[in-house]
Amino acid sequence: MPVVADEKYTRERMEMLKEYVQTYHDMQEPFDYLIYVDGFPAVRRTANPKFFDNFLENFDRFVNPNSKAIEVLFYQGTSNNNEKHIFRLKEEEPKEKGLSGIEIENKIQEEIRREKEKWDTEQLKDRNAELEKEVEELEDELDKLEKELLEIKAKESPMKGFLGEIGSTMVESFIRRNPQMLASIPGGKALAGFIEEDNKKLSEVKEPTEYAEPVVSFRASDEEPKNKEAEEALNFVKYMKGRFSQSQFGKLMQVIDMLAITPEKIDGIFEDLKGGNKDGNAQV
Repeated sequence: MPVVADEKYTRERMEMLKEYVQTYHDMQEPFDYLIYVDGFPAVRRTANPKFFDNFLENFDRFVNPNSKAIEVLFYQGTSNNNEKHIFRLKEEEPKEKGLSGIEIENKIQEEIRREKEKWDTEQLKDRNAELEKEVEELEDELDKLEKELLEIKAKESPMKGFLGEIGSTMVESFIRRNPQMLASIPGGKALAGFIEEDNKKLSEVKEPTEYAEPVVSFRASDEEPKNKEAEEALNFVKYMKGRFSQSQFGKLMQVIDMLAITPEKIDGIFEDLKGGNKDGNAQV
């Protein structure tokens, strides 16, 4: 029951509503209406505009000095759905102080809403404190892992895992002097930067060493091997030195350097060397 109008009563406004009813009745589209005076049906539900005229003509019979309001309801078809027009005959007296049922319900709902918002805020604060604590713990763990990683890197050759144990010891000295060569291969830029940083750290610890030829960086040739892998690497280098002159050995190290950067060329070189072995005496 939507209220279309709630205003002070005037005769002109009531005449306009009566004309509205009459117009639709004349257009063969009548609709039901009903008129209340302070809740009393002065005109019961009907579509005949003559009863509206009768109400206006005998207005004083239906309305007295104590009447407060006139309500005119326009119905939609045969249903009870309607539009209400309220006309106030006199100002309502001030209500006694106090809350109505609706006002009390609204106040309760507002208080519930405030308490819920307060509870949600407290929950968010608690959760935020938990997350901050977790972040601190993760940061501490990250710092610990970074320190462990730096210790591992300080102990190991930066070439390990990239070229293999033996390959790294044979070509490390050359790549240490030419880290820019790694920039052209996937992932090489990061490794080149790490090697440059490692070189800087080494230069701060000891005086730079002049390289007459590529050597095994993790141990001088006259040191005693401390494990099996180091011994095998040292023996391999000694074996290769015995097979080549000093000049040839230096070139061999450069070839290994270049193959480490472009390993896809190994198969082609292997086939060329194998095809060039016409005597069939040497084994490849």
